[in-house]
Amino acid sequence: SFASMETPHPGSNQLIAWQWGTRARSLETLSDSRVLAAVMTDLRATFPSQSLPDPTRFHITRWSRDPFAIGAYSYPVTGSPRTDIARLAAPVGDRLFFAGEATSADYPGTVHGAWLSGERAASEIAAAHPS
Repeated sequence: SFASMETPHPGSNQLIAWQWGTRARSLETLSDSRVLAAVMTDLRATFPSQSLPDPTRFHITRWSRDPFAIGAYSYPVTGSPRTDIARLAAPVGDRLFFAGEATSADYPGTVHGAWLSGERAASEIAAAHPS
C-alpha cells in the first residue's frame, strides 16, 4: 500500500509504503537496499506507464522488531466514539501524559498522528509545569 504525502505536505515529494503480514516480516530480514529494491519493484508494477526514479533518501522501519510497538497499530472498536480517543489522551493529574498514534483523533494509525500527539503532550507538560 502506498500513500502520497502531497496533501498534508505539498511539494514534499514524500511517499509512504506499507507492508504487512508475512511479507513485512520477510522484508524486515533484508538489508535496507534490498527492501528499497523490492518496494520500488512493487511501485513500478503498480504504475507501469510512469517513469519512476529511485528515491534520493529513504527510511525503513522494522516495527515487528521494535520492543515498544511489536508491529502494532491501535484499532478502536467499531462504533466507538471519538471521545474514547480523547479519554485515552487525557493526562492523569499533572504528572502522567500520553502521546502516540492511538491518542490522535485526526490521524490515528499514522506517524504524523504520533508526532502531532507528541507535540500536544509536550504543550500539556509545559502548561502544567511552567518555568
